[in-house]
Amino acid sequence: MAEGAAPPTTAFEQAVAALFARILRPHVLAGRANLGVGRDGGPALPPAWTGAEVWCQTYEAGRGLDFHFDKDEAAMAGGGVMRNPAVACVVYLSGERGGVGGVPGPLRQGPTVVQDQRWRPDGGGRGEDGDPIPGPVPPAPGACALAWPVSGSAALFAGTRAHGVLGSPLGVVRAALLVNFWAGDPPGRVGRVPAAVAAGLAGPVDEEVGAGPAPTEVVPVEVVLTAEAAAAAAAPGKAATGGRLAGHALGGVLAGLVEGGRRPPDLLVVRHLGLDLVEADGGGGPEAAWVAV
Repeated sequence: MAEGAAPPTTAFEQAVAALFARILRPHVLAGRANLGVGRDGGPALPPAWTGAEVWCQTYEAGRGLDFHFDKDEAAMAGGGVMRNPAVACVVYLSGERGGVGGVPGPLRQGPTVVQDQRWRPDGGGRGEDGDPIPGPVPPAPGACALAWPVSGSAALFAGTRAHGVLGSPLGVVRAALLVNFWAGDPPGRVGRVPAAVAAGLAGPVDEEVGAGPAPTEVVPVEVVLTAEAAAAAAAPGKAATGGRLAGHALGGVLAGLVEGGRRPPDLLVVRHLGLDLVEADGGGGPEAAWVAV
């Protein structure tokens, strides 16, 4: 845990301070980027944040991560309370735009997928006894944003949102630094790095944290998918399976953009009307498909 009011003492904490100074303060807090922070019942992030939860994550070659909500694990385990961070951030430590080794190609590491769902105490409706059932709202997502890893880039989103990682047929390890910015009380079971450990993690301290060129903002490519469009793109004989429309694979969406003269995007926003994104046949990447809900 890196405390907002404390000076950075490790490379991790310095990275957090730089993220806040270079991205959150000028873009999110200044209102230039709308992450939905402070809306939909989510916590707002003050200029001096409580702290940031930091960890590194590596994925086996091609593996993804199930959809989930970042939360105060202690609050959930102790009383079933869903308490989310204000802002979640993924700093990519691997990934290239050009496939493998910079050579142009269609294969990329699996994207981070952020859905338009948040957790509500009554999101699952009410039981037979009338008591509310916790669950996501809306029950099925209607839009999602996909951010593909590019080493040295960062993706930020409201900490209340459901998210996960799609798998990929690209057989390389995926690595990222994860940072959750918290407002209010810090999450339970998370503390500052012990002094003895911090001494081994200390790096050269930049006296002007956040100095340097302004970060380049990525403008998302936006597309809208309908069940009719997905049916038209489905392989013959696979348009409907058990009432679920298994069609219009994610790879087809990207291929359509390329055929239209656009390079594969780093950030794609998809409004999928009546469809949901799933991984087909246990695969990922191009095997991710849109199915009717």
